[in-house]
Amino acid sequence: MFSFDESYEPYPVPDNTHPLGCSYRSGAAVFSLWSPDADDVLLHLYHPGESEPTTVHRLQYNPQNGVWSSAEPVADCLGMAYTYVVARHGHKHECLDPYAIAMEPTRLPSDRQLRSSGRGIVVDPVELAGYAAAPMATAVPPEQTVIYEVHVRDFTIAAATDAKPGTFAAFRERIPYLQDLGITHVQLLPVWKSAFIDEMQQAYEHTGRTHGNNYNWGYDPQNYFSVNGWLSTDPTDPTAGIRELASLINDLHQAGIGVIFDVVYNHMGDARFLEDIVPHYFFRRDIAGEFTSNSGCGNDIASCRQMARRLIHDSLCYIAETFGADGFRFDLMGLIDSETILQAKHTVQQKTGRQLLFLGEGWRMYNGPEGTRALDQDFLTETDEVAVFSDELRDLLKAGGLAEEGNGFVTDLPVDTRQLYHNLVGDPQNYFRSMTPGCVVNYIAAHDGLTLHDSIIHNSRLDPGNPQDRESLRRRILMANFLLLTSQGITFLHAGQERGRSKHIPSHQEKCIGQFVHDSYNSDDRVNQFVWELDEWQQQLLTYTRSLIHLRRSEDIFAIGDHSRIYRAAEYVDTGVGTAVAYGLRKDRAELYLIMANAAVDPVTIALPDQLCGIDTHTAQRTVVVDTARVSADGIERPEGLLLQADAVTLEGLSWTMLRVGCMY
Repeated sequence: MFSFDESYEPYPVPDNTHPLGCSYRSGAAVFSLWSPDADDVLLHLYHPGESEPTTVHRLQYNPQNGVWSSAEPVADCLGMAYTYVVARHGHKHECLDPYAIAMEPTRLPSDRQLRSSGRGIVVDPVELAGYAAAPMATAVPPEQTVIYEVHVRDFTIAAATDAKPGTFAAFRERIPYLQDLGITHVQLLPVWKSAFIDEMQQAYEHTGRTHGNNYNWGYDPQNYFSVNGWLSTDPTDPTAGIRELASLINDLHQAGIGVIFDVVYNHMGDARFLEDIVPHYFFRRDIAGEFTSNSGCGNDIASCRQMARRLIHDSLCYIAETFGADGFRFDLMGLIDSETILQAKHTVQQKTGRQLLFLGEGWRMYNGPEGTRALDQDFLTETDEVAVFSDELRDLLKAGGLAEEGNGFVTDLPVDTRQLYHNLVGDPQNYFRSMTPGCVVNYIAAHDGLTLHDSIIHNSRLDPGNPQDRESLRRRILMANFLLLTSQGITFLHAGQERGRSKHIPSHQEKCIGQFVHDSYNSDDRVNQFVWELDEWQQQLLTYTRSLIHLRRSEDIFAIGDHSRIYRAAEYVDTGVGTAVAYGLRKDRAELYLIMANAAVDPVTIALPDQLCGIDTHTAQRTVVVDTARVSADGIERPEGLLLQADAVTLEGLSWTMLRVGCMY
């Protein structure tokens, strides 16, 4: 229970159509701030970089809606910085406009502590409209989506590009790699203003430290509208980030790649960004009046409150309309109430006229008021509008999350293979249930855990310098990718998962598990960089995984999209051991795919039932489409890692296959 009224009905609020922030047109601007309990609000206008305001304007209060606005449009302010000085009860706070769509570059002192909330910049929306990204021609259905999660700086800081490394512009030069890989969407880690990055320090950083660096993934939001200047070629130009991000999105769309934006509406990097504007409103508090922190970040956004909800909705609409978003990934979505998320999707799709993909972390961590519910994993039995990450499949395959030092199927742990089968066909059983497989995000690794490569080395106790262990590592990585890329539901890949990306560090430090960094949000560039130079071993991983992605996208059977249809097409095969999984997936009346994997180091023979998915497996033609070395829709003549028998298949240790059964070629 909470000590403050969750509804805040006594506060007047503006109509949803009433503009907030800076509205610039015809050479002048109107400034509007919702602060219903303030005694006075002043607008300070600055020449960029100067510490004293050039002009000060007293805003007028409208008691009908709680909004303070400039009485007359303010002329000659284009390009100027601005703040609001909010006074109440004898105290004054200089505040950043929460609706600022451009800001001055953030500079941090030596202790890396933010001294102010920041300052907005007056920009001309008509000019910016000329840079807006065009949307994709058609939306990709969720079950056909292959997401590639990537951070702009990580992906480009070590790349040989004509543009400045670490920027949106450099990312544009690497689009051919993504196009060749075959993914349908990139998911960009937060590209919005973050509180703890000095945007003027863009040089490659190699400190050898896992923390205390001028690096941040962006999960400490300062503003929900402004683009992070650290990722632009010129942080001093307040519109450079807007232009360059829009150009990147346009290029991705032209390459047939959609864009999902990672957004962080569950907390702010510093509560004062909103608290100084309306105290005790935007954040949840406990019975003692203290900020709750289920996010682990010192505050939790009170998403149920009308103006907090509007801030979230307005931000999403702005991003979707300006940058042509194809979807949103909600950080710690389980902290946000379901009404806010579902209304947001309806509002954004109505405004854009497009179908967007909404997905998020559905962890159970809600602390909102009674009578409200989170959009967490439990809510997936009541909606098919939003997808959540399946930690059940992740944990079955290799463990992770709070159990990074645990084991799974590909790291030597026998598992319940029937449960694994249900997860592979997009139907988690134990952690949560869903209405459709399109609501399930299947993944093995993500930005905030060990990479797949590092998890396998650490938990299977492998020595990558030993040739035998290195081959074991290769097979385990590819087996995991094989099972993921033949599963039903949304497919999610962490950048570098296709090529053995590692976050190795020589000495054990904070945020490390063994020799590897598992939470590198504040590590240096050497840890986080995407290494473009590949050795032969890494190239093999890339080539094979790329072939799996292309196979997945070429076959509708991997994107059925409906639980009942999947179970009419799929059938579990009991292997008798917890280290081997097998199941059939019928493509049509005459043909099925048989998917099998042996995660043990010793061979296993898997007996085939006479009938599988309605097809006689003993007499039908069998063609190997996938083995441990190759992927070929046309079939593999001399397959490796398996032996076909009349009524069984023997898989070598750490081997897998996919057979096409029943079609004569």
